[in-house]
Amino acid sequence: MATGFLHEVKFRLFFFSHWIFKKYLVGDKICIKLSMMEKISFLGSYVKGRFQSPSKKNFIKKHISPADFKDLIFTWPEKNTGEIDSAILAGKTAHKNWARLSLKERVKRLSPLKTIIKQNINPWAELISRETGKPLWESQGEVKALLSKTDFVLKEGLTRIQDQTVPQAKGRIRFKSRGLLLVIGPFNFPMLLPLGQILPALAVGNTVIFKPSEKTPASGQKLTQAFDRLDLGSGVFQMIQGGAEVSKKLCQHKEIDGALFTGSFEVGQKIKESIVKDFSKILVLEMGGYNSALIWEDADLDLAVKETLKGCFWTSGQRCSSTSQIVLHKKIAKDFTKKFIKSAQEIKGDHWSKNSLMGSLIDSKSIQRFFDLQKEIKDRGGKALLEGKQILKEKGYYVSPGLYKMKFDKNSSFGTKESFTPQVIFYETDSLDQALEMINHSGYGLSLSVFSKNKKIQEEIFHRAKVGLINHNLSTAGASSYLPFGGLGKSGNDRPAGAFAIDFCVTPLAEKTKGDF
Repeated sequence: MATGFLHEVKFRLFFFSHWIFKKYLVGDKICIKLSMMEKISFLGSYVKGRFQSPSKKNFIKKHISPADFKDLIFTWPEKNTGEIDSAILAGKTAHKNWARLSLKERVKRLSPLKTIIKQNINPWAELISRETGKPLWESQGEVKALLSKTDFVLKEGLTRIQDQTVPQAKGRIRFKSRGLLLVIGPFNFPMLLPLGQILPALAVGNTVIFKPSEKTPASGQKLTQAFDRLDLGSGVFQMIQGGAEVSKKLCQHKEIDGALFTGSFEVGQKIKESIVKDFSKILVLEMGGYNSALIWEDADLDLAVKETLKGCFWTSGQRCSSTSQIVLHKKIAKDFTKKFIKSAQEIKGDHWSKNSLMGSLIDSKSIQRFFDLQKEIKDRGGKALLEGKQILKEKGYYVSPGLYKMKFDKNSSFGTKESFTPQVIFYETDSLDQALEMINHSGYGLSLSVFSKNKKIQEEIFHRAKVGLINHNLSTAGASSYLPFGGLGKSGNDRPAGAFAIDFCVTPLAEKTKGDF
């Protein structure tokens, strides 16, 4: 999952009462004005330029906020396969004209999206928080990041695909769209991550079908309403609501030209297996991580504590770039652990409107995964430094941070499955070789934090760590739209997003001639 605005969030806007926030994240107090938590209307899928709402009698499934069991967001169909064939036909038809518009014209039609976002920062953020349980400050950061994402894609991002004349070959390189692309969004950043693929796909001439996460359908609907206000034409952008069955049918449809997925490794693997024989489709997988923070003997410990707290507990650990394990040099292990425990004890998960560091988990399955991991740690001889507990049980899916210390076993399967909960494992070593073994053990390869001033160590890690992002003296959860975002191994399939998203939305074409172009 994961994503470019994190280090742009200005913590001077946030006020926290706990010691750790006072010590590290002190800022101006913000005022929160909550609108009424009203039930909204489910509009159905968006096909051929309009919402296709199913019969009201089928609206029997309740979509309830994970942060407040009394907050009913809307009711929607128990099963919804959407207008798949109709949407695909409309998308393929629309592509013929949309792709032939000039790049300048497509950008002109997409640019008003920025104005729409500016007009909706607070209501969109509130809706994201209701659906995901994220604190309001974090959801506001996500919506504001849509602005910078739009700017980047429609300006700097497009420079990667400018036509190039090659005199030596008496030819030129041009880039053309792929066709109809499917974008399958995640729940943790239900607007930002899909937009990071939708916008470049549309800008270069593709048409798009967006399938929001079934855990955040309202945010997907709201983003779709924004595209509905643009002058794109029928079938250029469409959205189909539904669950895994809808995703499967869309991925396997012979008229889909590519699938862009953000989510878990398990689901990504199923998508890959379902279309492995169809070489006509481009497949883009961003599948999470089991990320490490390496704290070496020369690290600034106060900085390391500050940053690793963010990596471990932002979004309640529900980021593909969240920190799952902290590898400590033995010389500083005791001091770092003491500081980290003291800080983590001050973190109290609460309702998104309270602007705490942590909100709720997304669902009951996440609660079960939280305790399953604890049991596995204990069964394997791990020691609880701060045992995570379920809190506010009657209110929502809330837990407190969990910190554990273990001995590393390179032959164990432990640590090879994404946690996606606010729990972290501590390991100790004084060997860089063993530290790298710990970092690479999971089979994931997304993000790594390195806290060391030693340039030789940094260079060694560059060559040997099997990851797509290395953050020096920063949390694993930081990224930028101006850089590639993607992982190795179980984290991705070598098609990074961020600055490189435009690359998988086009195909390069060689043209040669005897005359002048």
